[in-house]
Amino acid sequence: MEIRKPLIPGPDQQCEPFKIKTKRCKPNKVNMKCQYGKRVIGECNLATNTMVISFPLLPGQNPACPEKNKTKPCRKMKNKNKCKYDKSVDWDTSACPNGNATRILTLKPGQDPTLCEPTKEIAVKCRKHEKKMKRKTKKEKKKQRKQKRRQNRKNAGPGSAGFIDENE
Repeated sequence: MEIRKPLIPGPDQQCEPFKIKTKRCKPNKVNMKCQYGKRVIGECNLATNTMVISFPLLPGQNPACPEKNKTKPCRKMKNKNKCKYDKSVDWDTSACPNGNATRILTLKPGQDPTLCEPTKEIAVKCRKHEKKMKRKTKKEKKKQRKQKRRQNRKNAGPGSAGFIDENE
């Protein structure tokens, strides 16, 4: 590619009136200005939880322009078809202390087995599972103490400090 730049005339007339500069053309960037229209959102693929957003070319554009597509997760559909599993199954800790604690969850009744897997296996490192169980037992003990205090207040007679009148 040649670029010609005119020179300002001066007292020295021996110079050429133009300065010629040559550059190599970039093969990937052809003078193609593609214009795209508004986005078109495709349907959500429930298996992968993704959707394709495409941007169509405006009329009169060069058909050699590349297609413009984006793949994004389906956020709106996230809670609509969420699979629910029965979590009352106990953890299998036979591989502990160095392995993983596992449990196999089954699909709750009323869920669509065509959209959800009938069983789901969850594996957690033993150390993480032990911490979780400690927190759970601590929470349960706290709840029991709270219930005991409420019961004691209810059972307290009138005139005592912990008495609560249910008619108030």
